[in-house]
Amino acid sequence: MTGYMLDTNLFNGLVDGQMSIDVLQGKTLLATHIQLDELNATSNPTRRAKLVSMFELVSAETIPTSTSVWDDTPWDEGKWSDQDNLYEKILAELQKLDKAAGKRPTGMNQSRDVRISETAIKNDITLVTDDTNLRDVTAKFNGNAISLNQFET
Repeated sequence: MTGYMLDTNLFNGLVDGQMSIDVLQGKTLLATHIQLDELNATSNPTRRAKLVSMFELVSAETIPTSTSVWDDTPWDEGKWSDQDNLYEKILAELQKLDKAAGKRPTGMNQSRDVRISETAIKNDITLVTDDTNLRDVTAKFNGNAISLNQFET
């Protein structure tokens, strides 16, 4: 499968006018349940409505994550983990990079980011994200990842 896995921050960029939806035209766009779950968790109801509306407008094909996590992955929205431990390896590396950068992730944020990255890697999809550490770990584990700015050009 080829295409672009859209990280949650892309939808924020679209709503905030940092990029035009026209950039998405003619591209194969993909997401997982995670992006919509994160948008639906936005605390401001007005912003949440705009983000969810943008997600629907983009019409990315939703594919299952390559790893399921109890109490976070809805039934049929994720696969059983492979025995390659890729999820665990990416998670450990992202935690190391985030700690070095002084980031203090909350809740399931790193786990969700890693599942998006792993799904992109295992499906030969380019991850589009403005999270530098997530791009770096995706590349380290033989995935393709670009910034929103690179996606626009």
